[in-house]
Amino acid sequence: MDRDEPPVVVPVTADPEGDEELIAAGPRLPRWLVLAVIAVAVASGLTALVLKNDGHPTAAPSPSPTPSVISPAPEGLADLSVQDFAINHAGELYVLTSPPERLVSVDPDRSIRARVRAPVGAKLVVADPPGDLVWVIVPHSGISDVSIYAGPTMAAVGQLQVSATVVAAAALEDQLFMATDRGIYRGWPGGTATQLQGYTGPVQAIAADPPRFRLLAVSKSYDLIRVGRTPPRRCAS
Repeated sequence: MDRDEPPVVVPVTADPEGDEELIAAGPRLPRWLVLAVIAVAVASGLTALVLKNDGHPTAAPSPSPTPSVISPAPEGLADLSVQDFAINHAGELYVLTSPPERLVSVDPDRSIRARVRAPVGAKLVVADPPGDLVWVIVPHSGISDVSIYAGPTMAAVGQLQVSATVVAAAALEDQLFMATDRGIYRGWPGGTATQLQGYTGPVQAIAADPPRFRLLAVSKSYDLIRVGRTPPRRCAS
């Protein structure tokens, strides 16, 4: 999504094929349907990442048997309280603990690669595969702070401040989109967090849908919200 283009409001039923960004609140849908849409968006995003990494489609796996063995937690995490976690395209796990506030990187082989101090009060962590970024969010009443880390090195690379309370977040192409009590905000390293136009009510959930280059969100009243591109301009007949 072009960072320089201002968001534009269009009906949620439109077919987004243009180049600009939009945020639109659609008709109220049944709760089960809205949550199902979010689940499908997450699943399709994970599938796209798998296909991108493998380079070719793979056959559908056979149904897995019921697990009979539970792997123990990586050494050093078993006694910590996990606040949130996220996983990137390579299978690396980022665990946010509190107390003490730490951001822990766990390799696919379950060994701890790095551990850095996280901000006090951190509640949310989001992994951004394309940019190898990790976002840690500290929500407050009416304001939230975001710390940005480089995934490969776990070094701090930036901060954002959001003029709203963040309740959920998702990343798409090195940008962070945040569901708040005042609509949806977006930000990126070196930029500022800005509110997207078109919907300013409370939002309770958000998920990225990379194959369609969009995000789906759910308002507090279960309205479906889409963040994506505007449809192409049609010439008058």
